[in-house]
Amino acid sequence: GHVSMHVSGASQTRIAANNCAQLLLPALVRRLRGDDPDPELPQQPVRMQQQSTQGGAEEMWKPQRLRVRVPWLARLAWAAAKVARRFGTEAEVRSLQLEVAHCCAASLEDPSATVAPRDAANLLWSFGALKLWSSMLLQSLRPRLLGMEQQLSSHDVANVVWAAGQLEVSDSDVLASLSRAATIKLQRLRPAGIAAVLTAFAGLYRGVR
Repeated sequence: GHVSMHVSGASQTRIAANNCAQLLLPALVRRLRGDDPDPELPQQPVRMQQQSTQGGAEEMWKPQRLRVRVPWLARLAWAAAKVARRFGTEAEVRSLQLEVAHCCAASLEDPSATVAPRDAANLLWSFGALKLWSSMLLQSLRPRLLGMEQQLSSHDVANVVWAAGQLEVSDSDVLASLSRAATIKLQRLRPAGIAAVLTAFAGLYRGVR
């Protein structure tokens, strides 16, 4: 009796969580895209000119994407990838991740914007988990990845390398930088950490070979 009640409760919890994910994911896509703006935030829509059917020009307002800092985008992308794995909501999560890539690229247009190694690793891991290629995300993160080889932890190296393998990244400069970062960390890693990094590199070079 206790077992069946426990199973039933777990099943109900899973269904409730799944329903919540199904509601939240489309709402997040709309919010990031700017289709569903926060009424409490000041709006600065972009004015556009559109040709009318009568031949004249009509003004319309185009919503702007939400401005989100990279740390929050990384957390959102990581959580969404976990949701996709658990609840099978890959289609909805893919739409969300593409908006994350747009927002990330917009945020990193500022040359002074910084990206923490763990945030870069989580962003790439989340896209690799879905095998979702985004040249926009990769190009925006590239200069940051090239400058953080001394800062990447062994866990970050393994995540970034694993994601690069999943996405079949073949940028020789980025791969060389990751190899140097791994070499720095391998001297201080325990056997489990070494195995994780080497497994990630094996998967990477299987795709690049």
